[in-house]
Amino acid sequence: AAFLNGYVNAAFTKPQLGAEFVGFFATATALSAAVMSQAFGALARRFGTKGPLILIRSLCFLAVPALVLVVGFDGWRYWLIVPYLLQGCGRAVHESTNKGVVADFFPGPQSEGAFANVMMQVTLSFAVCFFFSATFSSEVLAGIVLTLAALTCPFYLLAKWLRQGAGSDCAGDNESTCTPDSTDSARSAVFGHTKATSHT
Repeated sequence: AAFLNGYVNAAFTKPQLGAEFVGFFATATALSAAVMSQAFGALARRFGTKGPLILIRSLCFLAVPALVLVVGFDGWRYWLIVPYLLQGCGRAVHESTNKGVVADFFPGPQSEGAFANVMMQVTLSFAVCFFFSATFSSEVLAGIVLTLAALTCPFYLLAKWLRQGAGSDCAGDNESTCTPDSTDSARSAVFGHTKATSHT
C-alpha cells in the first residue's frame, strides 16, 4: 500500500491524470477490497483451506511492482486503475483470510498479542516504505516489495510445516484443531524458547 500511495501516486497517477484521480483510485481500492473480502471469505469457508487465497494475495501484491519494473506505467492514464484494483484484491485477502490464518496459528488467549504484533508490523512497514520512497530509486522499491510478496506463500507453508512437525494435532488445512500446547511447541521450535504450562 505504501509503495502504491507513496510512489505510484506521485510518479504516475498525479502527473498523468491530476490530483483528483488519486482520491478516485484510492476509493476504487477500498471498494474492490470490500467486495472481494466477502467473496474470498466465502471461498475459504467453502473449500476449507486458506493456502490458495494466500497465493492470490501474494500474486496481487507482486503484480504491481512487477508491472513497474517490466512494463512501466508511462502513458497508462485511465488504465492506471489496474494496480489499484490489484491492491484492493490483495487487501481483501488481508482483511479476511489473512486474519483467519493469524487466529488459527494463535488461538484463544494468544490471539490478542498476536493481532497486536501484526498491527505493529503493518504500521511499521508502512512507515518505513514511505521513508524509503524518499531515499531509494523506483527499481529498489519495486524490488523490495516484489521480494516480500514472493516470500509470502513459501513462509506460510514453512510455518505450517514447522507447526505440524513439532507435534501439532492439526489435520490438513484445519488449523483451528490445534491445541494451545502444540502451538507453543511449534513456536518454541521456531523461536528457540519454551513456555511452561500447567495441567489440571
